[in-house]
Amino acid sequence: MPPNATEQALAIALTLYLPLAFGYALRKLGVVGTAWTRPCMVWLMILVEPPITAYSLWRMDSRSVAVGGSFYAGLGGIILTASLIATAMIFAGRLGSEAFRHNAATRGAFIGASMFSNNGFTLGVFVCFLFLGVRGQSLGATYATYFLPYFVTVGFIIGRRYGATGRIPVRQQFLSVFTQPLSALPLAGFVVGLLLNRFAPPAPDWILPVNRAVIHAEVAVYAFAIGCTLSFASVRRYWRECVAVCGMKFLVTPVVGFGVVFVLRGLGVLSAEPIVGKAIFVQNCMPAAIMSVVLAKLFRLNEDLAAACWAVSTLASAAVLPFVYLAVR
Repeated sequence: MPPNATEQALAIALTLYLPLAFGYALRKLGVVGTAWTRPCMVWLMILVEPPITAYSLWRMDSRSVAVGGSFYAGLGGIILTASLIATAMIFAGRLGSEAFRHNAATRGAFIGASMFSNNGFTLGVFVCFLFLGVRGQSLGATYATYFLPYFVTVGFIIGRRYGATGRIPVRQQFLSVFTQPLSALPLAGFVVGLLLNRFAPPAPDWILPVNRAVIHAEVAVYAFAIGCTLSFASVRRYWRECVAVCGMKFLVTPVVGFGVVFVLRGLGVLSAEPIVGKAIFVQNCMPAAIMSVVLAKLFRLNEDLAAACWAVSTLASAAVLPFVYLAVR
């Protein structure tokens, strides 16, 4: 591998997979428990991700995303791209589930694992930062902005359609996006970042190394916490579904993404800048999101299948990322 590629692989190993394995080992040995992991993730999302998101957008080069001379139209094009790709994967997941002859609860979990990818700071934005620099971080963070509103609307529709309980009124779903700290504060960081990008002086250079250190530290803590909750008991039972979801995440989603990008660029909705397409490609190669497991818990879908698909696709991404790096470089 080229020296730079070796450095990137080492950074991913030390920041993501080593803490993941360390957390799993300590939990198996009984040194640490799991009760602390969810509060830890919640506080990271509330306190750490909003300022990183704001800084990402503050540093964004408006020329990279502008469509028809409009910066905001370009941002909207990226978010629309992410939403359309996730929606297309609902139908791909449904087709795959029919081949397995799943019952309703298992089908809902399988579709959730197929449609939701780890686009946030735990992997997608982090990889965009490593492979494409701060500009990639900015674009990756913009792409990931679609996730929470989409999750509590379209994701909950899927959960209600296939789940046994957990029905939430549409109005409550919409309001929760703007009232719950887990979604409201990251969205506030996005708005602040846009305002800084438009009206503030350029971000000072001294923030760059701080940004780098905070991102690496946050991902390492996330990975350690996730490692403490990993369980492989269900992988043997659902290994076929795990293989299918890996195919969805690492083959089908990138192909769908190419199609969506091609169409939207042809319509003049998405920026033609190469780095925009590269950031979207990186995000389209990410494994299943932990939120697919959360969806299964909320609506009593098949939690074992959701957890198995998430764990296997996350580990399998270690073998996929070198090829992603070669593709975008």
